[in-house]
Amino acid sequence: KNMNGPEKTKTKPIKVCFLFEGFSRTELFKKYQHGEVPDSLFFGYNHLLHDSSLRVMLIDLNKRPSFGGFVAHNKRFFDITKELSNFDVVISSVGLPYFITQLVVPLRRPIWIFLNINLSNVLKKRHFLSLKRWVLILALRRIDHIFCLSSRQMNELMEVGIRQSNLSVLHFGVDYDFFAHAGGHAASDYLLAVGRDVGRDYGTLIEAARLIPYKVIIITSKRNMVGVENMPANVSVLYDAPHTEVRRMYQGALAVLVISQPDDAFVGSDCSGQMTVLEALALGRPVIATRKAWMSDYFSEEDIFIVPPRDPVMLALKINWVVENQFEASRMANRGKKLVETMFNTKSMSKIVGRKIKELFHNKTNV
Repeated sequence: KNMNGPEKTKTKPIKVCFLFEGFSRTELFKKYQHGEVPDSLFFGYNHLLHDSSLRVMLIDLNKRPSFGGFVAHNKRFFDITKELSNFDVVISSVGLPYFITQLVVPLRRPIWIFLNINLSNVLKKRHFLSLKRWVLILALRRIDHIFCLSSRQMNELMEVGIRQSNLSVLHFGVDYDFFAHAGGHAASDYLLAVGRDVGRDYGTLIEAARLIPYKVIIITSKRNMVGVENMPANVSVLYDAPHTEVRRMYQGALAVLVISQPDDAFVGSDCSGQMTVLEALALGRPVIATRKAWMSDYFSEEDIFIVPPRDPVMLALKINWVVENQFEASRMANRGKKLVETMFNTKSMSKIVGRKIKELFHNKTNV
């Protein structure tokens, strides 16, 4: 007989899968563990690994079969679809074909949480009567919850019939510790532009660079510079620099330039420039950025310097002011740094994701 009262039933951990596509997050995680990269692209995965109420795994969709062609590819697709049915919750910014397949085949369907990176631009670019557009909308209406990185994204999904109760704004976060604890700022004489999102506007930046006497360094990928010609002598480009080098370059910059296409260009991610702005602020660097709708959910014009899109003259004037008024610029940057430290970081982001996982799971199991 148990003299201490009835034994408590041990609760099984919630089985959670983070589904990734593109470059291997498995390999990236190894680099993260060695301090070579920030955790910003794991969307909270690494923090939730330490939650004893969850059993968290990741699946990389980029591992394509190396032989067998069409048959092998489709076998892998259905193997992954079946594997996902073994989880309680799937979190992803990709993988909608797997979700749609689970809607039509007789498999156990887990709870799906979708992280909205570019749905607004995808829906805007497709013709109103496009079959793919309506299949996408119908699928999104069946998703259990969609995290949007801005209120604009959320409003646009509501406009196509997604229930407000299935939507919420999740403030994106970067790895504050990776950037903020990197050491002091090395004094230098250059302006820095960082970003590989196709929503960047390096053409406008280069036109502005012709109007200023300062050195400009761009860190990007080669695809972003296609068609950009006749660069002035004060502009140089570094391609695909490692994160530790990007961090070092942030530290020495007079200001970080995040120049993007306007929202109505519908290119790149919906919140283009978000990660770079937050990384720069984590290091306390002044930021000059193109006005984007997502910014109203994160900053005021007392935290970063905002310029209109496709306006090289206004950009050049703002650069000159920031360089000539470093004390005021640094004061603004420190306000932005505090926001990243307290709100817009991966630890804060993961706590919100973790709460939503548990809320949806318990709501489903208690029905």
